[in-house]
Amino acid sequence: MEIRLPHLEEWQQEVFDELDGKFGQGGYYIVKSGRQRGKTLLIKLMVIVFALRKKCINVIIEPVSSQCRRVHKEIVSILERAGLVVSSNAQTCETELINGSTILVASGESRDSIRGITCTGLCVFDECAFLSDEVIQIVLPLVQVHKAPVLMCSTPLFTEGFFYERWIDDSPHIFHFDWSDPKYDQSKYISQEQIEDYRRTYTKHKFTTEVLGEFIKDESFVFGDFKSCLGESNDDPIYGGIDFGSGSGGDYTVLTLFDAHKRVCKVWSTNNLEPQAQIDILSDFINNYPSLKEIRAEVNSLGAVYFDAIKDKLKRKYVLKPFTTTNESKRSIVEKVILAFQNKEIQIPNDEVLLKQLSYFQIKKTKKGYTYENDNPNTHDDAVMSLCIGYSCFEESKTGSFGFARRI
Repeated sequence: MEIRLPHLEEWQQEVFDELDGKFGQGGYYIVKSGRQRGKTLLIKLMVIVFALRKKCINVIIEPVSSQCRRVHKEIVSILERAGLVVSSNAQTCETELINGSTILVASGESRDSIRGITCTGLCVFDECAFLSDEVIQIVLPLVQVHKAPVLMCSTPLFTEGFFYERWIDDSPHIFHFDWSDPKYDQSKYISQEQIEDYRRTYTKHKFTTEVLGEFIKDESFVFGDFKSCLGESNDDPIYGGIDFGSGSGGDYTVLTLFDAHKRVCKVWSTNNLEPQAQIDILSDFINNYPSLKEIRAEVNSLGAVYFDAIKDKLKRKYVLKPFTTTNESKRSIVEKVILAFQNKEIQIPNDEVLLKQLSYFQIKKTKKGYTYENDNPNTHDDAVMSLCIGYSCFEESKTGSFGFARRI
């Protein structure tokens, strides 16, 4: 069968030439790259070529199910135009070709289903740095039975984990491809102007991984030089955030208010008041500041009870909005504050508790990527979360986007 390949960039062609036709020869082919450099195109091309050259089973492992469906749909679209598809199952993301080959796209979220995978052609781990090592270790023994070559493509993340370990491994059966190498002219994918714009608008960690395509070496001190943003404000508040605490073990309820210049103008906290007293004080704060446009309050767990009780006592009920904390929403609001410190767009008080909590924050790998958390078991993150919720309220008000807050 004649296979006509699309145009490949120099960095893509190098991987293709090294990997093409390596049936049953094993080996790891590691691609490290920033985002939007053509990783997905290469992945789709490689599995299709392997599937067409010889009857085999090819597997792509994606971090999440939504990526599986997208990649499966794109592969089917390419093959259908050439009349090469016998059957396609959108639910299982499996495609059978006219020569008997199979292409399966599976999610790292479905560990039970991937335990039964067989791979005789090419195995691909897409965004490998965002897959858990456990998922990779489940798949690899199933691949090694048939000595299927393994292609690992990813935007880098931390200097730890399977992807990083293979990247620094110089064994002869491991082939490395650094798409972040300045020898490649990638200006049509990302211009110098775009790079400088991302440098201003991305956090340091995000810029390092997604734009520069480099691993994060320092996981601590995520808020940077926050002490250069100290100052006082006596202006009236317009936005704020509330993080509710349990009232025990040093866990505080914290209210943080911002003035019109993104300066923290008031912080109130407690961990020794009865619930009703907290409700009364917080509702009085809101009622006594007619300048307030919006307050967001965390509504996870006991926060939902506090939220409803406070709202019942407000003169302007629309001022209080809920914020639901998930890993995704937490990451979003924390990164807004990281960027604000980075660009000196925020001012915070010289508060010992807040400064200590800011200094203990770290970036941590999760099953689906990364998150931020307090790394000191002797402190909480209530002051930081109140700050982040309040600041996100300010930032998102400019665009009318309310992110991950849900209305009640």
